[in-house]
Order: sequence, then C-alpha cells, then structure tokens
Amino acid sequence: MISLTEAHAYISGLESLQPVDVPLQKALGLICATDVYAAHNCPTVDSSSVLASEFAQVAGGLVIISADSRPGLNILFKGSDIAQDQRILTKGVLLGPAHLGLLAAAGLKEVTCYPLPRVAVAATGSELVWPGDPLTEGKVAASNMVIATAELQNLGIPASTVLLRDNLHNLQDHFRRIIKQVDVLITCGGVLDGDKDLTLRAMEQVGMEKIFHRVRIGPGKGACMGRVGKTLVFNLPGGPPSNHVALFLLAMSGVRRLMGFINCLPPKRHVFVTEDLTGQIDWTQLVYGKVKYANGSLYAVPLSNMKRLESMATANALIEIPEGCTTIHEGSLAEAWFFQ
Repeated sequence: MISLTEAHAYISGLESLQPVDVPLQKALGLICATDVYAAHNCPTVDSSSVLASEFAQVAGGLVIISADSRPGLNILFKGSDIAQDQRILTKGVLLGPAHLGLLAAAGLKEVTCYPLPRVAVAATGSELVWPGDPLTEGKVAASNMVIATAELQNLGIPASTVLLRDNLHNLQDHFRRIIKQVDVLITCGGVLDGDKDLTLRAMEQVGMEKIFHRVRIGPGKGACMGRVGKTLVFNLPGGPPSNHVALFLLAMSGVRRLMGFINCLPPKRHVFVTEDLTGQIDWTQLVYGKVKYANGSLYAVPLSNMKRLESMATANALIEIPEGCTTIHEGSLAEAWFFQ
C-alpha cells in the first residue's frame, strides 16, 4: 500500500503516447507535442487600410476627407502579426480554437500532437444492469461506468463500455480481447478480497504487471494500476464514492498523462473549511465539499451529512485531510482537489 503522493509520482512519470501529425480541423483539445514555427509571414505583403471611415464622407461622386492620412499611417507591414520561422506555440500547449487560427494564419495545415488514447471501461459484477434497464430485486445500475465514460467524454474521448459478470474465465477472455484494442483499460469493481472479487485475479491471469496496488486514501483505497504489454490498466473499487475518488485522483490523471498533459493532476487550491474535519493519521481522507468564493477567499462546506450519490453530484471539490493529520478545525486552511 502506498501514499497518494507516491501514486501520483508513478502516474506523473508515465510516458505519453507517440505524437502524430493531426490536421488542424481535428486538433482541438489535443496537446501540442513540439514547438511550432511559422511557415509564412502574416500578412504576406505590406497592406494599408488607408483612411478610417469616420474621417471620410461620400457626397455624390466625391469623397470628402476631414483628417489627413499622412504617408505611412494605417499600414499593416509584412510579417507584423507573424514572422516567418517565428516560434508561435510551445510544446505542452492545450490547443484551443484561437491556437488553431494562429496555426492557420502561419501557413500550417497540421500540427504534431499527442493523440487521444483509446479507452475501454469495464464494469464487473453479476448484480449490474445497463442504465435504463429494469432494476429488479438485487440489481444495480452501472452508474460508475456512466461517470467514467462522461469524464472521458469531457476530454473528447469516446470510450467503449462493457458489463462483465462474476466469472473468472469470462473475465479473462474479455480482458484479453479488450487489452489488444486499447491504450487504457479502466475496470470498476472486484478489487477487494471476497469470493466474488475476481477482477484482479483475472488481470493477473492475463499477465498484468502491477505498478501499485492499494493507496492510502479513503475512500478509494482498493485502486490498482498496472500494465499488460503497452496497455495501461486501472482497476478501481466498485463502491460509488470509492470508485469516483479513485477515478478522479488516479485513473483520469493517468489518461491525461498519456494525452501529453505535463501537469496531469487535478487542480488543487487552499480553502477555509466551515466545520471541523476528522481524519486518520495513517492515510489521506477525502471529503466531498461545495466550495464557494466570498470576500476574496474560497470556503469549503463539507457534504458529510448528504447521502453518497447526492454528495457526489453536489460537490465541486474533494477536501483533503492528509496523512499525519487527524483534525482540521473550523476556519482553518485546508487543501482541496477541484473537479474539472
């Protein structure tokens, strides 16, 4: 079992996917993999806007000028916006619409980027049903899978999904097939030590090399990260808060690292807590919170009294009670991980 800081160090040390040349119209939301230099000047020639319209009046066939436009005024010189061979983007930039416009103006039709990883989400458990299917007695909708695919969709990644029953041979067969098709496999459930917790046993059978297993965080401690060949695997717990915290703090950080994000972790800021928070000295406790801005500071309201799924849906941050700290008192500063 390792600390959250150690887990993040492993994730931050992952190599990004191999860069590829991407047409500008498909590069939105990707990370630039190299410094980029202009192929042409912009504008390509000296040009003049002549006279401002507010200083001219058309009367019949004449133009009456009320202010002089001396030589050299209102000239847009060649290369004044972009000079040929000028560095216009640096490696690591997240490409937005204006970046793509800049590249086009510089005479480029494509840019070298880290590609989006191919990702599959596998929810395991014989009790699970597809969202929208009848919830007969003992059945549960695969809400973890919905959250994971939505988080991936936020990054522009269309993940494939599958529900797998608690059968060791069935899990092995599906994992072998899926791993050949993706860069990242995220599983939900089956990581504890019960008779039906078969996910890790199946992953071991298909040759997964564990990078870490179990992180000193609550909720979410059962998380595992490993590799099968070149495929990165995150095995996450099945309980909704545990799954969500491990997805947010670990798996999605790993996905962003493969995408080329230099800082792949969620944003973290100082907040003032509005009530006492209690943790454990030997692990990091995470508390769902609603952070608001007031009087120049951020204030975090813990949502401990809400039901599990309601607090997950209401929160905009996870308040951290770090290892070695048992209490954060009302009005004191804490750190919080912010949802994107």
